[in-house]
Amino acid sequence: MMFLGEGLKLISADGGVYDDKTPFTITWTVNLNSGETKSFKVVAKVIGYGNVTNSLVVGNKTSAVDVNVPEIIPSKDANNKAPNFGDSIDYTITVNNIGKKQMLKMLLLLDHLAKGLKYIKFF
Repeated sequence: MMFLGEGLKLISADGGVYDDKTPFTITWTVNLNSGETKSFKVVAKVIGYGNVTNSLVVGNKTSAVDVNVPEIIPSKDANNKAPNFGDSIDYTITVNNIGKKQMLKMLLLLDHLAKGLKYIKFF
C-alpha cells in the first residue's frame, strides 16, 4: 500500500487501485515468487511546497522518499501608501525562496496595476 503525501496529486499508478479518501492510498495485490522482483510506476504531480513525502507499506516494512520543492514567498510594498492625485508611487516586489531546494525553472512574476494607476518606468 502506498500513501501519497500532502502536496502530491496522483496522475497514474501501474495496476494499482486508488482510494481518494485520507490518507490518499494506492493498493496493489501481487503474487510474488521466491527471488522474484516486480516494479510498479506511480506518477504524481507536485501541488505543494517544502518537504513532500511519499511512503510505502508492505506488511511491517516501510519505505519513504522525501523530495524538496522550492517554496517561493512573494511580497510587495509601496513607498507612498497615501498619495495625492498626480503623485508617483514606487512599488518594490520581493521574492524569497524559503524552501530547501534551488529553483531550477524560470519564475514568472505578474504585477497588475490597479485602475487609476499609470505605468511610468521599470528599473
